[in-house]
Amino acid sequence: MLAVALAQGAALAGKSVVLIDTDFATAGLTYYLTFRAFSKAKFGLFDLISKPDAVSNMTSWAGVGNPQAGDERWLDEVRLVPIGDHRIPVDEVSEGMMSAFRKALEEAKRIADVVIVDCRGGIDKQSIAVSMMVDEVLVVVETDTTSVRASQHLADEFLSFGIKDKIAGFVLNKVLDDPTSLAMTASSLLRVDYLGAIPFDIDATRSYIQGKVPDSSSLFSRHCFAVISKLIPGITLYDRLRTLSPADFSSVTLKSPETRLGGVMIAAFSMYISVGLLAVAYAKASDGVVKYLPGIAAYGLICNVLVLAAVSDPIKQVIGGIFRSYNRVFSTALKKIYR
Repeated sequence: MLAVALAQGAALAGKSVVLIDTDFATAGLTYYLTFRAFSKAKFGLFDLISKPDAVSNMTSWAGVGNPQAGDERWLDEVRLVPIGDHRIPVDEVSEGMMSAFRKALEEAKRIADVVIVDCRGGIDKQSIAVSMMVDEVLVVVETDTTSVRASQHLADEFLSFGIKDKIAGFVLNKVLDDPTSLAMTASSLLRVDYLGAIPFDIDATRSYIQGKVPDSSSLFSRHCFAVISKLIPGITLYDRLRTLSPADFSSVTLKSPETRLGGVMIAAFSMYISVGLLAVAYAKASDGVVKYLPGIAAYGLICNVLVLAAVSDPIKQVIGGIFRSYNRVFSTALKKIYR
């Protein structure tokens, strides 16, 4: 998911991108993207072992984006180099396999601005061999203790192979709490730079399960994009991207902070409207009810709208997003009113 989000962000910033799947064991990236988002992706790395000359025609066989209704056009800027014939058993690093990857990598660098390689999580000979050929490595650390210690072991292995200087940094993934303390601990253990934290986003996870790429406005994607400028020179589009503060991570559960904040704003507005209208109705009751039927009807309409907003997560998310974006403006206005 993170590799795809980086490709998405680079493409939205105007860069041409090639994604290469080198997870020879599970081919996770290939199966994920070819389910819905990409087509023409049957030929791949395994096939290049027997047909090495085909690499020069990568633009003709690499997977191309397959936008559907409502999808973003960034897919047009991304090409996928899949695993290919995954039925070939692979246990060790073969020269043919690494040669195929090396040629594919060189061709990808020739035709694209950015090349992103996804390899197997953890430490194995294939991933080490792949890491030796790329320019930089991003380490993805989960927030559990075992992942942190395994990442430390990975950094030590990179040091023993003489390639630790290729590690551009690490990100914390699936964060559910303030990442500050864990980031400091992981940074001291790995002795590499901390580049950012990616919150656990239930909507992005749901998209992944369905074979879809998370929307670029999702909480997950925004935090991935915030890492891009630290990895890819020349991309400054996301330098001022709105992301969660460390303290806000603890508020991320099954709903985004914007959705919950929008719910609070709707509830507060409902109480304000209700109290105000009831006070007016009580004050004018002695003048008769018929005169105020239009006002009562308007009150009922407002209540229905508020009820609809209260049960609609998208509406709450929009309202919460607006409030978070302009909270300083609202705070200043309220202070002037109450002065």
